[in-house]
Amino acid sequence: MTRDRDSEYSRAITQAAPKAQQIADRFHLLQNLSFYVQAWLELRKNVVFESLLKLQPLKLKTREPPESTSSDARRGYQKQAERAERIEHYKTVKHLSDEGTGVTEIARVVGLAKSTIRFLLKQGEFPIRLGRRSKLSNEHED
Repeated sequence: MTRDRDSEYSRAITQAAPKAQQIADRFHLLQNLSFYVQAWLELRKNVVFESLLKLQPLKLKTREPPESTSSDARRGYQKQAERAERIEHYKTVKHLSDEGTGVTEIARVVGLAKSTIRFLLKQGEFPIRLGRRSKLSNEHED
């Protein structure tokens, strides 16, 4: 008999049919797995992303993709270029701060809001952005 992973279902089935073999259905196993993997990644996101950053990154020769690339590939090029720009901003902010430049002056030089400069200075390292949740992960939520 397949069932939900809730212990109440387990007790009810055990009482009603003690010899029945109980197995969890695929949907609930995958749902539980995705929940725990997501929770684990959330707790360790900086370690995971730092490990990924140490891998050899794809080097782009240009910031603009060739005209023949798909829209998904073009978005990938654009995201990579935006990330490179954020890294440069972060490095510049840290460098200017280390030289003793104030937040207002850094904001003027870099062209970012003072609140963004303060946020970047609070970070011990380049802040990792988590992307939006995939529509697939919300497929069964209602």
